[in-house]
Amino acid sequence: MVNENLIEHIKSYYKLIFSFPSSKILYLFSGSILLVFFFISYKYIGLKYIPLLFVLTTCILLQLIFSRVMSEMLTLRRLFGLFSILIVECIFIIIIFRYEYGSRILQKFSLAITPFYSFILFIDVVFTRKKCIPLIVTSISFALNLMILSILNNYSFIIVALSLFTILNISVFMFLEYFNRDSKKILNLNGINLIYSFLNVFLSNNMKPLEKLFASHLYIKYMADFYIIYFVSQNDKIVGSIIIPGIHFGPFRHLGSSSFSGNIIRKFMDNRIPALVLHRASTHEYDAVSSQEIDLIIETLLRKVLKKRGKPVKVSNLRRLYLNNFSCLYQYLSNNVLLAIVSSEKYGMEDIPMEIEKKNIGYRRS
Repeated sequence: MVNENLIEHIKSYYKLIFSFPSSKILYLFSGSILLVFFFISYKYIGLKYIPLLFVLTTCILLQLIFSRVMSEMLTLRRLFGLFSILIVECIFIIIIFRYEYGSRILQKFSLAITPFYSFILFIDVVFTRKKCIPLIVTSISFALNLMILSILNNYSFIIVALSLFTILNISVFMFLEYFNRDSKKILNLNGINLIYSFLNVFLSNNMKPLEKLFASHLYIKYMADFYIIYFVSQNDKIVGSIIIPGIHFGPFRHLGSSSFSGNIIRKFMDNRIPALVLHRASTHEYDAVSSQEIDLIIETLLRKVLKKRGKPVKVSNLRRLYLNNFSCLYQYLSNNVLLAIVSSEKYGMEDIPMEIEKKNIGYRRS
């Protein structure tokens, strides 16, 4: 049996590592860390340079706001999360340079946050699937950074910052171009569209872009068969069902046929029909592409059951076999059909290839 407490611990660690805290905590933290930032700036840099620091941080905040406007994936919560990371980085930079004096801290600070511009450029290009507009917005934002350096009359820092900005941006576009080229070569897909679609699944819970991408490039038509055994009481009422689908539950999240078992159980229970869904011998190559197609299949199966379509079958007694760490519960149905449920309580099980089922069909016919 699965340890539910262990699963909850894993989920909590996952949330801690891969997501930001709640909005209220994040807004409170952002405000607090911003106050700490200006206090440290006042202490180590001086009051007269705080307005310049404010302009620098505001430029990047405006660039993040542009990202928020251009893409629904960058929610307000994620925007504040990224901005908080920037402010924490700024605090560490100032503390590291605390033994310097005057404007040199500000110059080094301006240089140190340059990579953040390229990071946001990467996010913007992926989220918007455009290149020119994000590059223009990023360049304008960075130009204000260079203007502050020019006010401080240190042009060597301007050259270094501009060179770093150029190299990082070229690296961003080279990476995207390299990824795009390999995606087209291996999968015949646009690389940026692929990243955008995956991010939509994980950040916005929006399956449509990736399903559309798969449906237009990667799908293969396959005639899947579905078996349903339903049980009828003496007063002709359906009291339960066993569903054996000819598809695999995947690939992940709610994409394709990933939610098939949960959705069909819920749909059957809405009609007061308990349902047991078995994982048939199949692997990820039998994942359905479209979740809408799966919804249509569920509706069709339910309609056939409610109309009591199908043939009556006779069943044998249930029998169980044990082999090493595996258990097989099976029974024979009429028309030479074998229903076998294989499980491993101690170690769990991975997918069983469809070829094993086809081989068993061959044995029964011979």
